Amino acid sequence: MDTGGSIDELRMSDVKKKNLLAVLVFSISLASAGVLAIFQQNIEVAFLYGIELFLLFAIYAGLKYWLKKETFFPYALVILVYIFTISSIFFLGGGLSTVVIFFFLLFLSTVHLYKIVFLSGFVAGGLGLYLNAFYSSVDTAVLQEIFPFVMLAYVLTGTVAWVLIYLNQKQMETIEQLLHRSEADGARKEEEKQSLETNVAAMKEQFDNVNERVQTNIDAQGEISEAISEVAAGTSAQTEKVTNISQSAHDTLNVMETMVKDIQSLNTEFQEASANVTSGSDDARSLNGDMTKFQLQITKLSESFSALTSNIDEMRNFSEDIINISEQTNLLALNASIEAARAGEAGKGFSVVADEIRKLADMTNQTAAKMTDNLQVVKETNDSALDHMQNSRTMVDETLNQAERVSSAFEQLRSYMDELNGRLRSFEESGETSKDNAAQAEKALGDLAAIIEQSSASIEEMNASVENLNEQNESIRKEMKDIEDRAQALVL
Repeated sequence: MDTGGSIDELRMSDVKKKNLLAVLVFSISLASAGVLAIFQQNIEVAFLYGIELFLLFAIYAGLKYWLKKETFFPYALVILVYIFTISSIFFLGGGLSTVVIFFFLLFLSTVHLYKIVFLSGFVAGGLGLYLNAFYSSVDTAVLQEIFPFVMLAYVLTGTVAWVLIYLNQKQMETIEQLLHRSEADGARKEEEKQSLETNVAAMKEQFDNVNERVQTNIDAQGEISEAISEVAAGTSAQTEKVTNISQSAHDTLNVMETMVKDIQSLNTEFQEASANVTSGSDDARSLNGDMTKFQLQITKLSESFSALTSNIDEMRNFSEDIINISEQTNLLALNASIEAARAGEAGKGFSVVADEIRKLADMTNQTAAKMTDNLQVVKETNDSALDHMQNSRTMVDETLNQAERVSSAFEQLRSYMDELNGRLRSFEESGETSKDNAAQAEKALGDLAAIIEQSSASIEEMNASVENLNEQNESIRKEMKDIEDRAQALVL
């Protein structure tokens, strides 16, 4: 709890009430004085009281609704009323009535029970009484004569008011202390209540969890009871089935003996098949070796044809060179004939030689051309043979790969046959073991029938125990619910 906030609210409420009371009392006094002045046909005094009343309401409304500073109103009120009252001594002449007004203002300064407000009013009132006694124009002699008694009465009255203010402050301090204690006790009780509510809520949650678990146990035990009942009901059927299984085990023993004999016969035949597979694997490896040799011969023959192709290409190049040479020779012979004709008789012999050279060049050219044609035919034939040789090599490679795959397949088949042979031997041993186990199972099933009968009696006892636990859990659940309701009632 916010104790300081509560005290401030209390003080503010007290200030508001005292402000309203001071405004009402002083307004009534001003209104009464104004009305009296009007009846006495003293319009100036009535107008002065009206201005003071207007300023009073203006200051009160401004501090309350506009500035929101109502705590300043007591100070503003004291300043306002004493300024107007002291001013009236000089403007209206003062008099005995002014003495009464200063005593009234002293009580008005005491209304809020503020020390500063009271001291300000008290000092201002004493000053006003002095000014009224020696500077007023009305009842001057009387005021000066009674001035000591008036001041004595004023001081005594102020003393009483100061005592009241002092006692009120002490009372307010006591009230604040009581309020602090009350709010502290309230806060402590609130914390205790919240702690109690938290603990009760935690207890309630725990009770709910316990009830839920108890209910779950009840349901589970009910299911267990049903399951036990079903097991008890099925025990007799199991006994009958065990008897049938014992008979089946005896029949299985006979079948296992027959199967063992068949496996032994199958193992013998499998040994023969394994020998045939081994022989086929050896033949496949031999064929693979022959194909490898044949592949090497084909490769060498292909290399020879490739070399022959290179030689034929080289001879074609030689033939082309011969043709070029013959064409150059023919050209030279033609040039020689032309020069011989220019020489006339002296060049006839040289012309005959040039003709023979040209004929020889033509013959060489024709022979080289025939050689080139023959080489082309030989090259085409060689290329065709090389292509056939390459195809044969490819076929040999494929045949070799197939032979390798066949050999690998025979190897895998032989490995599989060896593995299968091992499995057959293992199966034969397992058959012997199963035959022995079947004989033992036939004996064990008889013992099992007796155990099942004994278990049936134990299951019936367990079913009765589960039903007893169900009743106890139900009783616990009701008691936990009752405790939970009582704890909830403590919080409420």
